[in-house]
This record gives sequence, structure tokens and C-alpha cells, in this order.
Amino acid sequence: MKKITVIGLIGEEGSGKTIAADYLAMKHGFIKYSFETFIKNILVMSKMCSINELYIEKTMYSRWLTLKLMQILREYVDENYLVKKMLRKIGELLSNGHKKIVIEDVKFENEVELIKLFHGKLIKIIKPSPDPLAVHPMEKFIDTLSYDFILENNSNLIEFYSQIDNIIFSLGGIR
Repeated sequence: MKKITVIGLIGEEGSGKTIAADYLAMKHGFIKYSFETFIKNILVMSKMCSINELYIEKTMYSRWLTLKLMQILREYVDENYLVKKMLRKIGELLSNGHKKIVIEDVKFENEVELIKLFHGKLIKIIKPSPDPLAVHPMEKFIDTLSYDFILENNSNLIEFYSQIDNIIFSLGGIR
């Protein structure tokens, strides 16, 4: 039986989380998912944003709306709403035979706990010069979250990918 591996990525906007998740998917066979996917689906279904705005252009409006809806759900509905949705999604992925999952946008302690529930690993990605204007109040807890590995996104893609490969190697190569 293949070992289940869940990796959570922590980092501010623009730190390289999506690039790292895409690389883990392409090079190491991970299934990529995010907490924001659930929110973005709501925004598309309600016609508040288009797929293009959310995934291609990534406008400031679509980013703000995504984070605002996430904040409203956490504060007024259930702070574990997205964690419960992700738990169901991970269960669905596992029942479909996927054993390697990367969650690209861990922002809160309850999301960290979800990753740990699966004995997963957390990777914090730091960028030397983050854009202070890009940090949303929903991301203010990122620096307080625990992590197992740190990735420094301060050079080129080859070096960044090499750091990811080294982490995967240190985890036993994950097959």
C-alpha cells in the first residue's frame, strides 16, 4: 500500500506557493488543491467573478473578493467551514486512489491541524522582498504558523525547484 502524503504550503501572496504546488504536481505526481478553490467556485457560480478574473488575470478585485468571502465565512458562518470542505475533498481524493496531495494556501492554525491530521508536512515559503501592499488581513497569522521545512524563494526557478526536490528526498522520495 502506498503511503499517504499531504503537504501544506504556507506563505504570503507572491511568495511562490502556486509555483511550488504546480512543480510538486508536475514533477512528483501530487494532486494540487487549495482552500480558496471552494471560495472561487462560489464566486463563479454566483457570477461575482469570472474564471478569467480568478485564474488568468488574477485581478486585485478578484483577490480582495476571494479573501473577503473567506473572512466572512470564518467570522460569521463557521471558522472551520473551509477545513471541513477540505477534509471531505481529501477523503474523496484518497478514495479515488490519490495518495499525494498538496494544499497550496495554508493560512490558519486549524488548516495546519488538518494537514497534521494526515501526518502531513508543512512548508513555509519566504520571499526576501514581499510586497507589503499585497498582504491582506486574512494573511496576518502566517508568521505564527508552525512548519516543518522552509523554502527560500530568492533566486531562480532552478534553485527553487532544487530546494523542493531536496525536501521530497528528505521525506524518503515519496513514491
